Amino acid sequence: MLLVLGREWSKEFWWGLQIFLTVPSITVSDSRANAECRVAQMNLATRAVFCRILKPMTWNSLSDFVSQHRRIFVLTGAGCSTDSGIPDYRDLNGNWKRAQPVMYQAFMNDLATRQRYWARSLVGWKRFGHAPPNNAHLALVQLESSGRIELLVTQNVDRLHQAAGTRRVLDLHGRMDVVRCTSCGHKESRSVTQRTLRQSNPRWDNLDAAAAPDGDADVGHTDFSDFVVPSCRHCHGILKPDV
Repeated sequence: MLLVLGREWSKEFWWGLQIFLTVPSITVSDSRANAECRVAQMNLATRAVFCRILKPMTWNSLSDFVSQHRRIFVLTGAGCSTDSGIPDYRDLNGNWKRAQPVMYQAFMNDLATRQRYWARSLVGWKRFGHAPPNNAHLALVQLESSGRIELLVTQNVDRLHQAAGTRRVLDLHGRMDVVRCTSCGHKESRSVTQRTLRQSNPRWDNLDAAAAPDGDADVGHTDFSDFVVPSCRHCHGILKPDV
């Protein structure tokens, strides 16, 4: 049985459900259009189950849900990490509270976008990289230890479930603590990249700003044109978080 923990009741949640739960023939290699076409063919009974599952729960109904089901599939979203000091993107109605994340095409094709991202990330990583697991993460560890959780899938990229001690975790959107070269595929720890960023951009190292959802910070309307973006030490390719 599915248990969804998070505050973002968005299409992104629904997409995760489509891949992992709705239609067994859907795989992560399917195009979104093909998968949505198959989901549209679900029978009404299956859709009704999903509608019932996605209804918001009170604490009492959550307790009842857990006690009534011995094998639970958990899907977590940004709301699971807000008590750790990591903001979320959407409000309770699914509306954006801030600018949307940087898209892959913009990141890869525009140096100014990469300068802005890595400058904000240098500042934000000081908090994001040291955010502690909160009670929600710890409660899920206890639930897994009792043998109740079959698998935990998270949309979050903060690795706080693993930091808390959960073992069976699938990072649906990747992980922010790893940086990957888009050319040769070499990976390095985000802490290594942070040292490079700090050494190359000393004036940015002392800046502080409010945390943002993706490990960056709201540094405001700043000139990023002099920010030095690191490249792969092996092939000089473009580095990006492994998300």
